[in-house]
Amino acid sequence: MQIVKINGPVSDLPSLEPDTVYLTKQGKRVDMAVTDKNGTEALGLNGPFTPASRSEMTETHVYFDLGDRINRFDRKTLEKTTATGAWADRESLGYK
Repeated sequence: MQIVKINGPVSDLPSLEPDTVYLTKQGKRVDMAVTDKNGTEALGLNGPFTPASRSEMTETHVYFDLGDRINRFDRKTLEKTTATGAWADRESLGYK
């Protein structure tokens, strides 16, 4: 089992440790970076994304409410699908 360490928030990345998540604070913004297994490279995770306003985990799926759509993540197959609809109907929407 791989163990991931989380460090932060810091103003700049320190010497990198393998398999570590770093949170860096830039003004009012927090960025995230993950190092590789050797600790030689840190890859940024920030990009164009919509934070979920709410989420729910069931035995089979994880649901994320993104306002204009709902994303569903299948915990067994690891497939991510999306549907447009109301949060209340999240389990019965037609995901693609």
